[in-house]
Amino acid sequence: MQSETIEPVPTDMIEPEGLGINALVADYYDARSKPDPVTGFPTAHHPANPAVWESVVPVSTFEGHRVTRIVFYPVDIGFRVPRPHQGTPRLADPVLGQKILERFVRMSEVYGTRIVIRDGVGVWEAR
Repeated sequence: MQSETIEPVPTDMIEPEGLGINALVADYYDARSKPDPVTGFPTAHHPANPAVWESVVPVSTFEGHRVTRIVFYPVDIGFRVPRPHQGTPRLADPVLGQKILERFVRMSEVYGTRIVIRDGVGVWEAR
């Protein structure tokens, strides 16, 4: 999630956005994300998709070489925060955390994995 802070942006990426050779990397990413003229919020690519900025951090418990439990902490990676602060995981607030965990539980069920939500975290335990 730190691709928007990498410089320089190659000319072949800048030119299609109508920017000159003196454009800064921030100019490119702003042009590419097509900001809404009223709110200034991005309307295209990953900056406009909140799910891209949500994840979980797993913490595993082992008995010998066997995983017996995994706790999944919901994290916010910086949707609509200033660009220099994007990409740094921080614990999600309770409402967002619940949404992240519910989506994670649904996604895991497809693979036959049972994760339960307890006290604001997801929990998987070996049977």
